[in-house]
Amino acid sequence: YYPVSPAQQRLWIIDRLEEGKSPYNIPLAFQIKGGLDEAALFKALDIISRQYDILRTSFVEIDGAPYMQVQDADTFQPEVDKLWHPAHPEELCAIAAARPFVLEKAPLWRLLLIYVEDGVVGMLTFHHIIADGWSMRVFTDTLLSLYKDIVAGKSLLHQPLSLQYKDYAVWMSENMRSEKMMAAQRYWEGEFEKGVTPVALPADNARPLVKAYQGNAIYTTFPADLTDKLQRFSQQQEVTPFIVLLAAFRLLLYRYTAQKDIVIGVPVSGREQGSLDQQIGFFVHTLPVLLNIT
Repeated sequence: YYPVSPAQQRLWIIDRLEEGKSPYNIPLAFQIKGGLDEAALFKALDIISRQYDILRTSFVEIDGAPYMQVQDADTFQPEVDKLWHPAHPEELCAIAAARPFVLEKAPLWRLLLIYVEDGVVGMLTFHHIIADGWSMRVFTDTLLSLYKDIVAGKSLLHQPLSLQYKDYAVWMSENMRSEKMMAAQRYWEGEFEKGVTPVALPADNARPLVKAYQGNAIYTTFPADLTDKLQRFSQQQEVTPFIVLLAAFRLLLYRYTAQKDIVIGVPVSGREQGSLDQQIGFFVHTLPVLLNIT
């Protein structure tokens, strides 16, 4: 048993409050044209499961607190479901992506393979408590690399990771109790207590009393010339394009609300150390950024 990270503790509490729902599932659909070497895929899944402890982790409650429990690699089995020639694979993927996990039972990720006429449609689904968006890229890149090497008959050199997510969780839990972190927390709590009010944006509908998770996303594409101008302006100001876009977004909110002090939640990777780049786990968090118009 291992302590959970503060981020994992939050999701564990939310899961207790909203049991049976799946707002923190991370789905990833893909398509394979042509044949699939199942034996090679299952071997690659076994190798990656042995390499990353977090993929064999479940969560148990001891004295009212959550702990990570890592299954033995020799007895662990990934969850893989297979279907042949269904009429509407996209609907099956949506159903698979929405199926909730039980945090007490590993694995907290699964793979659905749908065999269609011209290949295979796959749906990978992870619970957010063991992964984030960055982790999905690490997982798929590692899995694809292993699969290609196995199919090609190359010898695989297994190099155990020097760091596992459980090590990070222990460090993070201890760091949160350090005097430096406590001082930083007191400072920012003081900053946010200076009268910052919720953003009064006009809305089409009233917020429901119970979360329905029926949100939507709107996508847009910048023209190439605007993107070039954004890049050049960012370089001139010695900031990233993200900072420029954040400033523009802040000005837009000011136009709608006339509020001079606004807090915006900014997702950050949480991978400040280079040793975490190739890790799978729940590192991302949302940083509240206080922006002022003067």
